[in-house]
Amino acid sequence: MAAAMIQDIQPGIPLTQIIDKFVRNILRFVREQTAYFLFIEQFSNSPLVDLCQEELDNLFHPLWNVFSKGIENGELKQTMPNMLMTYCYQPVTYCAKMSVQRNIPITESLTQQIVQMSWDAIKI
Repeated sequence: MAAAMIQDIQPGIPLTQIIDKFVRNILRFVREQTAYFLFIEQFSNSPLVDLCQEELDNLFHPLWNVFSKGIENGELKQTMPNMLMTYCYQPVTYCAKMSVQRNIPITESLTQQIVQMSWDAIKI
């Protein structure tokens, strides 16, 4: 899932595009790999996740670097990168889960709203 979430995210592209790709990647992954995503969500709430925390941190390190740079450059709120990543991940996955559970399609218009709300939550 981590690889899918950071697919096509390059450090040199504008931060707004990175957030757009990140959100769209999450939505696509949930839509295409629903059962696997739900398993990962369940596992992430298990104490067993602590056994592989270092590996998980390594998987998300490139994204963490992007958020850190955005904080340093004054583009993002002055807080921990993990906090900002949470605001781009949790609301998006919640919307995706609701879409799956209620059979509501996530249209391009809704996707744009989710991207904008994620950006608004973390930008200065």
